Amino acid sequence: MAGGNLQGANRPDTYFSVHQYWRDFPTVCPQSMEKAKTRQCSSNTKGKLLTYGMKIQPEPPNLFKTLEQILDGNLGAPFPVLNGVTDRTKHLLMVFALYASRGQIVDPSKVYSVKHRKSENSSGMEDESDTKVIEADPKLKSAGRIIDYLVSNGYNSWNVESVPIGFILPILASEYECRLRPPNVSWNKEAYVLIGKI
Repeated sequence: MAGGNLQGANRPDTYFSVHQYWRDFPTVCPQSMEKAKTRQCSSNTKGKLLTYGMKIQPEPPNLFKTLEQILDGNLGAPFPVLNGVTDRTKHLLMVFALYASRGQIVDPSKVYSVKHRKSENSSGMEDESDTKVIEADPKLKSAGRIIDYLVSNGYNSWNVESVPIGFILPILASEYECRLRPPNVSWNKEAYVLIGKI
């Protein structure tokens, strides 16, 4: 499926798109404008990408579909998140998983998979907090575990208010439940501020 040379090769936007593909796949896509081709993702190129461990999905990941699967209890493949880039998405996935768990153990590796960006400083190791299983705690229940998770990840009332309305519902429900019936645990001040008790 290799096509001809890129049309309008002297256009600035063409240069940037060729450069972008080269940065993502330097061993597969050419950096020079003369060698760049339209439709350069041929079956040969896909084969090269697969040998580098890339999985090409038939459709892109869908956050809404994943959240629906979490609430229904039929988890499919873990949702891919970029470490340090999509942390808020990771936290929202965990909030929904904690909400749907009904107080049971939640394994983050079944909810999301962390993809690390390649950089000179990266050791290629996952952060321990990314893979830590959240144990069942009868004192906290689901609502208390959500508040505890949010506070441990640096959320406060300002952060929570910035979450879009469709995603904030489990958080608001947890805040309300904990405000009415606080768990019998010694929480830190931030948790009580988050639920509106201070």
